[in-house]
Amino acid sequence: MSTYDPLFKIIPPDQALANKALEAALQQVKGIFNSDLNALATAVQDLASNVDLPLINALTQPLPQNVLDFWTQNFVEGTGYSGTLRLVDVIGTPTGWINTDALTGTTNIIDTLAASGALNGINNVYTVMENCLSGLYTSANEISPGPPPVVESQVTIPPGLPGAGIYGTFLTPEQAQSDAFTAAGGLNQALISALNSMISANTKLTTQANANFTNMAAQLARENYNLSLANVNFALLQPNYNFTSLVTNLAQFGLDVAEGNTAYYFASIANTNTIGGQAVISTMREARNRALLQGAGIITENNVSDVTAVPIANTGPTQYTTAQATAQKVV
Repeated sequence: MSTYDPLFKIIPPDQALANKALEAALQQVKGIFNSDLNALATAVQDLASNVDLPLINALTQPLPQNVLDFWTQNFVEGTGYSGTLRLVDVIGTPTGWINTDALTGTTNIIDTLAASGALNGINNVYTVMENCLSGLYTSANEISPGPPPVVESQVTIPPGLPGAGIYGTFLTPEQAQSDAFTAAGGLNQALISALNSMISANTKLTTQANANFTNMAAQLARENYNLSLANVNFALLQPNYNFTSLVTNLAQFGLDVAEGNTAYYFASIANTNTIGGQAVISTMREARNRALLQGAGIITENNVSDVTAVPIANTGPTQYTTAQATAQKVV
C-alpha cells in the first residue's frame, strides 16, 4: 500500500498527493535515510538557488555549444583529448616536453648518418668553405705599379674539389671569397647539391629529423600563442605564485563566506552578464549547498561524464493530478 492511500482517507486529497510527491522525491536522494529530519530542515532552509542567474537556469545541457565553441576557437592549440588544453601546451618547454625527445632523436639520426658516411659529401664542402675563408685559395697579383698600385685578387679552388673554379677579378680578397660562395657553380650551390644527394639517399632519416625540428618550432609557437591568449606576462608575475590554482580551488573559495573574503570577492568581480561570470557564482553556491547537505547526512555527487552521456532512469510521469491519484487508490 502506498503512502497516498492511507493519507487519502484522513486528509484532503491534494495534501495527500503532495505528501506522496514529496516522499517520491526524497527517496531519490542518496543517504536520505541517514539524515535527521531537524538537520535536513535546517540545511534546506539555508540552501541557495540560482533564481537571479537566468543564463544558468536556461541551460539544457552541462556544456552549452556556445561555450564549447568559445574554447575551441580561442584555445585551439591544445594537444589533449579532442584538442583540449593541457598545462604543457602553455608552459611545457621548461619541462623538456617535445624538445627533449626531438633533440635526442635528431642527435641519434645525425650519429647514424655520420657513421654510415652519408655526411662525407657535406663535410667536404664545409672543409673547402673553411679553407676559402682562411685565404688558402686566395691570390693577389699587382697588375699596375701605380701609384697607387692596382692589385687583382682572385680565388682559385683546385679541380676535383667542391666548387672548383676561379672567382673574382680586380676585387679585394674579401670580395673574391664572397664571389666563390655566391657565383654560379660556387660553394653555395655545391653545398645544396651535397645536401640534396644525402637527403635522396636517406629519405626516412632526414624526414624524421625535419619532423623533429618542426615539432619543436610548433611547440614554441603553441606556447607563445596560448600565453598571449591568457594575457600572461611573466615579468609581472610574483615569484612562486601558483596562478593556476584559482580554477581548481574556486569551489573551496566559495565556502569562505566571511564578508570581504574570497567568496565575496569573486562574486563581486564576476561579470554576471556572461555565462562564465554567472558560473563562477553558481559554482561557489553549489559548494555551499553541498556542504550544507553533507552536514545533514545527505550524500551529494555531481560527477558528470565528459566522455559519454549519463543515462537517465525512466521514472514515469513527473506529475499526478488529484483525479489520477484517486483513480489508482487502493480501497
